[in-house]
Amino acid sequence: MTTESEIKMYGCTKGEILEGLDFYKTATKDTNTAVAFYSMSILSDVQEVIAYPELARQYVNKVKFLLRTQFIKDSGNFVYDIGNAK
Repeated sequence: MTTESEIKMYGCTKGEILEGLDFYKTATKDTNTAVAFYSMSILSDVQEVIAYPELARQYVNKVKFLLRTQFIKDSGNFVYDIGNAK
């Protein structure tokens, strides 16, 4: 996925999403908790921008990316290793 398509989909790059996750990982010392807290934070943002469908869609896509990278496995391996991503 190109940077341009990431920005269209998420409003930022995947790397920037993961940088945001780093803050929560540092604060919680647990990746699962960090993903949950960061996702809740983004969903709160969705509530604030719901009148702007394109922006709300990008925020929802961010949460889907975080959940997909953490919890969906492909043949027993994480699809995207957020522990080593940048």
